[in-house]
Amino acid sequence: MTTALHQAALAGWIPFKLRNGTEVQWLYTGTQPYTDPFFDETISKCKSFPENNHLKRSASSCDMLEEWSLVGDTLPPSAVIFHVSRCGSTLLAQLMGLDSNNIALAEVPFFDDLLRAKYKPGGKDLSHLLPHAVSFYTQKRRGGEKKAFIKADSWHLFFYDQLRALYPNIPFILLYRRPDEVIASQEKRRGMHAVPGVVENEIFELGELPDYTHPLNTYMAAVLQQYYQKMQQIRAVDDLSYLINYNEGFVAITEKLYELTGTILTPEARQSVAERCSYDAKEPYKKFSSELLDDNAPSEYMEKAFEEYHRLEQLRKKDIINVSL
Repeated sequence: MTTALHQAALAGWIPFKLRNGTEVQWLYTGTQPYTDPFFDETISKCKSFPENNHLKRSASSCDMLEEWSLVGDTLPPSAVIFHVSRCGSTLLAQLMGLDSNNIALAEVPFFDDLLRAKYKPGGKDLSHLLPHAVSFYTQKRRGGEKKAFIKADSWHLFFYDQLRALYPNIPFILLYRRPDEVIASQEKRRGMHAVPGVVENEIFELGELPDYTHPLNTYMAAVLQQYYQKMQQIRAVDDLSYLINYNEGFVAITEKLYELTGTILTPEARQSVAERCSYDAKEPYKKFSSELLDDNAPSEYMEKAFEEYHRLEQLRKKDIINVSL
């Protein structure tokens, strides 16, 4: 456990990069708001701070994360948002971050470094260090923060067991969307998980991969099929997991997340949420426009993904009925 002196020295610093599976690089963030669509954008801004001068590299061994883990002036996560990508998760994280009482962490690269470390050549499992890393990101840097929300990367669905063991008592949000709508969005700008091999293939539990390089949509459909199946498996065993469909609308979704975490959504905050929903999540100054899909039947390569999507929808609707009884 850190001393008060250590905590004062570490205030405002975060571990932001894992090198060679053993070395942690540190970044000073000061009071920089964590409100960018993705946390790597926040990192880029903070790199210009004098404390992060490229001539001064701050590093430690990864073992020091546990020894230096912050206590006291830091928040435990209130919920983790899992998602299938392009389903509004970026917007949801931003909506939670509109309230200055909330800390919203959107796809933090260092969290991914720890979870995927064992898949690197010669790597080992570092997932046990995640809560220690999180404690640096959830520092009360302004003093009034009350809740912290983590938006995971989409492939972190496959780290459910590790994450639930680390955080046994908080809501896990399972946010999803129709496969054709997800793929239409991916066609505009593909994510890491939408290109074979960028994220380690074994994470997706796809087995021996066929040639997915053309078309890439076929690979994305296979990944989505796995995502939907994994969400079904989680919901079957976890009463603190909550299926949420993109089509429920993000004012209602935000209200639900506030309710699940015992957070008060004031009328003023609700109005801010409604206004923010009219803008693009990844380009906040651009008006939102949804993907236009034709009315034709889904392509054959999406059929299995759609089958799993519909099974997921049946589970969600069953949950709604059970709540209303």
